[in-house]
Amino acid sequence: MWSFESPKEQHFTTSGQSREFIPKMSLLFEREWPNSFDLRSLEPGITLVENLAVSGSSYFLDDLRNPDLPDFDNVTLTEYHADDIYLHYTGNKAGWVVLPIRADSNWRGTIDGENVSVERFLDLFPALQVSGSAHIRLYYDDAGVLRSFVRLPLIGLCVLLAVLFIGRRLEQKVTS
Repeated sequence: MWSFESPKEQHFTTSGQSREFIPKMSLLFEREWPNSFDLRSLEPGITLVENLAVSGSSYFLDDLRNPDLPDFDNVTLTEYHADDIYLHYTGNKAGWVVLPIRADSNWRGTIDGENVSVERFLDLFPALQVSGSAHIRLYYDDAGVLRSFVRLPLIGLCVLLAVLFIGRRLEQKVTS
């Protein structure tokens, strides 16, 4: 189960109980589950799995290449929108804050208001490098998508003008 805790007291209700998180994806395999896992049947064929030992969704890693166990305790979600996520890392170690969402080249990040590069953990999850306690923002930059839509017509126009120019040159050579 990947989920974001709800920063604005929004709740998700399952089996008549209210939970303070927003489910994003669930994966379930037939197996023996550790005692820290809470399984709830939502409907036939769909079971919600929650690891009660994990206090949040984003986490801290000391190294992306050889990660130790993730630290969930020092990363707190402070505000969530589908395209704009705010976190607070309260630890004092340098390392990486990883978000359990699909990385995309249009995600941008800031640490304490300064632009930073967004790296990838396991080539899948966005990760931002921190050097200690930090306020983190990850947001989706629609401008990258819009630039692509602007480039296509410009490229088409250039190709059309080139074809017209070459055609006119050929026509002039034929008539002279």
